[in-house]
Amino acid sequence: MTASPSVSATPPTSAPAAEAKSGWTITRVIIASIVGFIVVIVALFVIAVILALTSSSSLGPIIELIRNFVIIVLTVEGILIGVAFAIFVAQIARLVNLLQNETKPILENAQETVKVTSGTARFVGDNIARPVIVAGGFMAGARSLLGDLGGIRRAIKHTVKDAKEEAEKAKDAVQKK
Repeated sequence: MTASPSVSATPPTSAPAAEAKSGWTITRVIIASIVGFIVVIVALFVIAVILALTSSSSLGPIIELIRNFVIIVLTVEGILIGVAFAIFVAQIARLVNLLQNETKPILENAQETVKVTSGTARFVGDNIARPVIVAGGFMAGARSLLGDLGGIRRAIKHTVKDAKEEAEKAKDAVQKK
């Protein structure tokens, strides 16, 4: 017996997909950040409890040092937030300037183009299309008239031919008698 090759229901994974599974995905980064933040908060709480339970006379200079460090960090953070806000306002001003000086003329140009196109379409309709339509209607009417005249001519021709045939038949009938 020969073994038949097995058919897999799932397609084989490519190398980049396998690397993406083993690397840091955005979900893993978010979870790691949240866990790290919780660990820091718990550690600070534990340190605060330990410091609260010990004698405060020897810890005064340490707490003062930590307080000064936190004040410095918050001041630097405030300065960075102020700088970021100033950059944000400058970017908004540049965007408004771009809209006024670049986008607005483009829109005005587009509106002018639409007006010109509308006038051109009206001109073509009045001076070219309408006369062509009228001429086409006239030609169709003339063709219909000529067709009807040709039909009348054929009808008269057949009537004359039929009258001649009847006259000949009548003549033949008279001669036979």
